[in-house]
Amino acid sequence: MNTVLLSLYALFLRSEPSAAPYDPPVMWLSLAHGIRTVLKTVYDQLITNNSPLCPLLQAQPAIWKSADRTQRVYNGPMKPLQFLLHYRQEDDCMDSAAFAVYEEGIAYLGRFYIDVQKGKPDHVLRRMFSGFPPVVPQTFIGVVAERRPRVLFILAYLFALVKEFEDVWWLRGIPEREVQGISSIIPVEWKCMMIWPLRVISTGTTYGEEVSIPMTNVLVS
Repeated sequence: MNTVLLSLYALFLRSEPSAAPYDPPVMWLSLAHGIRTVLKTVYDQLITNNSPLCPLLQAQPAIWKSADRTQRVYNGPMKPLQFLLHYRQEDDCMDSAAFAVYEEGIAYLGRFYIDVQKGKPDHVLRRMFSGFPPVVPQTFIGVVAERRPRVLFILAYLFALVKEFEDVWWLRGIPEREVQGISSIIPVEWKCMMIWPLRVISTGTTYGEEVSIPMTNVLVS
């Protein structure tokens, strides 16, 4: 329980006003990523003892115990966020390892987006948001620390998706801060990828908001 609360508090602290330049949420990602390791270690004991965490552990997405990627990501015919993987791919110098890191994050994000569009309950969607750091590879967090543009706008889409469901103490005000902060540091040639996240935090709704950019800007491999 302490591990979960620490990660939530680390995110909550980012809502405090600051005059410092924007810095990506590496600490929150690191703490939240560690939850999966901790809970996998004690999963059976928590279930046996009927821990207060049981509803979280047994809920979907099944991220705490299962190593099966198909339980964590969307594998249906719709791929609404694939353009996040392919945009300016020729300029990104991605090797196969980097491609896999981005692909994992975008696949989970795609499932999150589809669940938002389906109108899933707010608490389920907040759980989907919180499930992102534990399921992405550790190397994803390292790329965030390096401020690579692709990983930054992936995070912008993550925070934009939770905007409509931010009415809890640890999340209130966070989507605006993160999306605007990312927009302030992302290189100008990648700025068009921020149109949708910025529109969402401005309107306050994600439902019915199609994610797209001009197809002339997308390189499909």
